[in-house]
Amino acid sequence: MKRSTFRRRGVTLPEVLLGVSILAFVTFGALLALVGTLSGWAAGQARIQAEVETQRALRRITDTLQEAMWAQVDGDGFGITYQLPQRDGSGNITFPLTWDGVDRRIEIAGTDLRICDDAGCTTILTDVTTVDPNRPSGGNYLMFVPSAGTTVRQVTVQIVINRKVRADRTVWARARESVRLRNVPQLY
Repeated sequence: MKRSTFRRRGVTLPEVLLGVSILAFVTFGALLALVGTLSGWAAGQARIQAEVETQRALRRITDTLQEAMWAQVDGDGFGITYQLPQRDGSGNITFPLTWDGVDRRIEIAGTDLRICDDAGCTTILTDVTTVDPNRPSGGNYLMFVPSAGTTVRQVTVQIVINRKVRADRTVWARARESVRLRNVPQLY
C-alpha cells in the first residue's frame, strides 16, 4: 500500500499549553507594570496638586502680610494677628499711616488654615499639619516665626500639608518664605 504523503498540520496539546502559559506570564507582568505606573502617576499628580495649593496659600498670606503695619505671632507659632493701614475710596493707602480698625488673624483650626477678619473666617488651605517630615527631629515646626526685636518687621511663614493618595500612601508638600512688613510706622 502506498503511504500518504499528506502530513497532518496543527499543534499538539503541550504546545498550546506552553503558549498560553507564556502569554499569561507576559500579560500578568504587563498588567503589574501598568498598575505600578498608574499608582506612581496618581502620587505624582497628588503631590503636584498639593504643592500648587500650598504655594497659592503661601502667596495669599505673604501678599496680605506685606501690607501689614503691625503683627504679633502667637506663642505656639501657629497663628498671627495683624493690622492693615487705612485705605481711601480708590483703594490706596492713606498717609500718614493709620490703622483701619480691624484686627485680622491667620490661624490653624484643626487641619484648616484660615484668614479671619470682622466679616468671618475663610479657609484657604486644608490638610495642614503641625509636623514637618523633613525636620531631623521629625517634630513640630513653627508656621510663623517673627524677626528678633520688640517690633515685628519680618515674618517667616512655613506651611506643611499632607494628602492621602490611597489608604497606604501619603504625599507631603511644604513651602516657606520670608515676608517683610512694609508699612510698619517705626520705619518712617
